[in-house]
Amino acid sequence: MYRIIKFLLRAVAWIPFCVIPAVSLGLYILIYYVLRYRRKIVSRNLSECFPEKSDAEIKHIEKQFYRYFADNILEICKMQTMSRDEMVRHIKFINIDMINEVLLKGRSVALYLGHYANWEWLSSIPLHIAPEATCAQIYRRLNNRTIDRLMLESRARNGAVNVEMRHTARFISRMASEHKVCIVGFIADQSPKKRDARFYLNFLNHEIPVVTGTEKIISHFNMDAWFVKTNRIRRGYYEVEFIHMDNPTGPSAGSFGLTAQYYRLLESTISRNPELYLWTHNRFRLSKHSYNHNVESTSQPEPTVDFVLTWVNMNDTGWQKKFARYVNDAGNERNGVSDARFRDNGFLRYWLRGVDRFAPWVRTIHMVVSDECTLPDWLDTGNPRLHIVRHSDIIPPEFLPTFNSVVIERYMHRIPGLSEHFVYFNDDFFITRPVSKERFFRNGLPCDIAAFKYHLPLSQWYRRIKNNVRIINRHFRKKEVMKEFHDKWFHPSYGSKAIWNRLLRPYDKFITLRTPHNAQPYLKETFRQVWNAADAELTATSANKFRAVTDYTPELFRMWQICAGNFEPYNTYADTRMFPLIIRHREAIKAIYNQTYALICINDNIHIRNYDAVMGELKAAFDSILPDKCSFEL
Repeated sequence: MYRIIKFLLRAVAWIPFCVIPAVSLGLYILIYYVLRYRRKIVSRNLSECFPEKSDAEIKHIEKQFYRYFADNILEICKMQTMSRDEMVRHIKFINIDMINEVLLKGRSVALYLGHYANWEWLSSIPLHIAPEATCAQIYRRLNNRTIDRLMLESRARNGAVNVEMRHTARFISRMASEHKVCIVGFIADQSPKKRDARFYLNFLNHEIPVVTGTEKIISHFNMDAWFVKTNRIRRGYYEVEFIHMDNPTGPSAGSFGLTAQYYRLLESTISRNPELYLWTHNRFRLSKHSYNHNVESTSQPEPTVDFVLTWVNMNDTGWQKKFARYVNDAGNERNGVSDARFRDNGFLRYWLRGVDRFAPWVRTIHMVVSDECTLPDWLDTGNPRLHIVRHSDIIPPEFLPTFNSVVIERYMHRIPGLSEHFVYFNDDFFITRPVSKERFFRNGLPCDIAAFKYHLPLSQWYRRIKNNVRIINRHFRKKEVMKEFHDKWFHPSYGSKAIWNRLLRPYDKFITLRTPHNAQPYLKETFRQVWNAADAELTATSANKFRAVTDYTPELFRMWQICAGNFEPYNTYADTRMFPLIIRHREAIKAIYNQTYALICINDNIHIRNYDAVMGELKAAFDSILPDKCSFEL
């Protein structure tokens, strides 16, 4: 994927500057008129920031912004192929000598930047800086690893060093200890995390919380602070001016002079040419009012969270007898009775160790097993945090025994003592590095991604998902849902995962959603709502002892939860991955050793080659990160 995207970017990058206006016009039409990319957010931001302007003026700025947005995308692509001489011609630093004077005196420099004009081309500043100085740019890692890698490569082409945000202080400290000077660029108009919102400023008609860490670093390391003012001369050409910032007192309790000065300078710059600012992000979503509202709404005690695990012991003779009694029914699908649906592979202990070590905040693990299931002799069933749930505890007797996981899952809300907030795990989902409660629930709601995905109607799984969608379309109107919860359906963290959301916006009906095959957070209330709406369908198909094309899967409950707006947007693909072992067992093993993801699924298949060897390698990988017994083992 990296090579494909890099090839495409370089193909765009070779477009001559003289042709870019025509290409940019086409891109503008695509983004603005066809995809309508974040137009509501841009319009709202402009209207709120410039209330004195008429609707016609706002619309003009909006269109001018999208024209420049298209230009900017192509200019950033051009970085892949621009020579140093070309870069020097296209962006001039008119008073760079003043920065060099400070550096030559042995003092490091901090540059305050904003998401204004072409901030990416500012990475060419090393071409103008004294060779004694190290040029660094602070960045926040992108969710898309391929794009993140390509952007870092582009930014480093002219000699700049990329420093991840969390390593900023360490980098500057190392420079100081080695008696080296550096010039560090900070894009400081970011929104802080809610827990860090402590200092507010008036900015573009909003009272917003602002990041103060930049000023703290500047003060701690006695850096000289400058504001970077970029002027667009004409298409593809810029001039950069450095404005010295003075704050003799440094940050004190409740006062951040440099930060306030930065926002005044940035607002003044934006007001002159508002179309050059990046308006596509929800920069003003954490106004003081909305933040205080969120604090009030989340100031209740944190919810307790339980885990639910479904597990099968297919080596149990009682289970085998019942399975053999029903397995040969003519209506059963081969995929639904495969050994891969039921075998444990001896990994249950690693699932429990992962929870105990990486998610110690979990209140109770509810382990759902069949009535005849014999539990492992090493399992400490006396542990107060472990609750063994038999099928007959939750499933009506007329549907037992059942070997159909989707039937078992639809009755999870009936588990005695289950918390209102719970996370459901199949036994092939594993936690491989620390996860917080906030990974699954924020503001009392499950964290999830609302993104459509078109599936070819070829598989039996697809037919089951379509059953879910029919119920959803019966109870929800797609356009109303996406309008009411717009920011949740078009959240920036989704990235390219949300492309179908934009393409299908005019379409009246829901289609299938992206389904990350991994641990899924739920509210019990969701199950109650779905059962009230679809009792007849769920009850009728509970008679399916094995998987059938008439089934309704757990994605029905997840999709209902999303359509009801009962979720917080989170790109779950950022820290989870599913590995079909039939083709990707080596990647799975490597991911476990390196703890690459917080959550992984190792998806079994009856056709795995060298099955015993693969299972042995997986066991060795788990042993490397979870070697010790946990509190659930005797």
